[in-house]
Amino acid sequence: MLAGFQRVPGIDVAPLAPAVLFEPARAAERLALRRDQFLPYLHQPGRRTLRLLRRLAPDLVHAHFGYDAVLVADAARACGVPLVVTLHGTDVLRDWRRWASGDEGFFFRFYPAKMRALFADPQVHFIAVSEALRQAAIRQGAPAQRLHLAYTGIDVERFAPVERRRQGPPTVLFVGRLVAFKGCEVLVRAMAEVQRRVPEARLVVAGEGPLRPELEALAASLGVTAAFLGQVDQPGVVRLLGEAAAFCLPSLTEKDGVFEAFGMVMLEAQAAGVPVVTSARAGAEAIVDGTTGYLFPERDVAALATILEGLCAEPGRAAAMGAAASEHVRARFDVRDCSRAVEDIYDAVAQRRPGAAGE
Repeated sequence: MLAGFQRVPGIDVAPLAPAVLFEPARAAERLALRRDQFLPYLHQPGRRTLRLLRRLAPDLVHAHFGYDAVLVADAARACGVPLVVTLHGTDVLRDWRRWASGDEGFFFRFYPAKMRALFADPQVHFIAVSEALRQAAIRQGAPAQRLHLAYTGIDVERFAPVERRRQGPPTVLFVGRLVAFKGCEVLVRAMAEVQRRVPEARLVVAGEGPLRPELEALAASLGVTAAFLGQVDQPGVVRLLGEAAAFCLPSLTEKDGVFEAFGMVMLEAQAAGVPVVTSARAGAEAIVDGTTGYLFPERDVAALATILEGLCAEPGRAAAMGAAASEHVRARFDVRDCSRAVEDIYDAVAQRRPGAAGE
């Protein structure tokens, strides 16, 4: 059963018939929502959350992101139901002193204390979406024995290899938000070097964000041939992957400790038969360096330029790596297999529940 506090535009979950607890279009509902968001910070279960769990009587509750876990934990505890929390990144990576300072808002002042309480609760288990994130969460205080690794897979058929369209110029593709930690600036600077050596190479940037004007200006100042397409839907991304010689994710670690916890787009690109070049901290978990793509050190423009030059200048090598990439993702990251791994965690957690069969 899928449930949430409120509907979010752009996410179609109607086929799953979710339970939506609040409809904030009405003033009374907004007040009720605020109440249920505030009560957990007083160590009391949200009223509607508690009523829902009592009605459903689930074997466990699975919350995504620590931010939402702290809102349902007290209700799950009141019902004697174990809680599974998937950690995705900022919920454990950002320096918790920043949360506690109040700079992120009133509610987040209490977030670190609530998460530490969840770490200490034997009925709360955690899932990290990469080993890099798992190790970071352990350093933040998460219990290693209750912190599982489970990758989020993709629909490999949706990103099946397409007939490669190599008649045009070699293209390096970036897909993502245009914010600092995605590192697109590093890619633009590297492409200036690539295009000096392979003049026909071009850069395509699909994504929107506050840094777009700055990045467009940088590309123009460096003489980089680049197309900034703005937001592109999934079919459009698939089409762009069909034209790409390489996909680049040049992500960075931010000053507050936040990094790319995994980067699903690395899987999507490989599934479509495109080699991936990345500096993501979890990159080594998503690609096979030298076989399905390449790793390079963060911010190393020269290293990135050398790798991209080779892939643009040698289409045969890029194609061979892309074929290996597609096989790699199908073998390791098919969403059906990854979902079964999460279900195995559910089974193990439910069996440890007090009063469960065999307990």
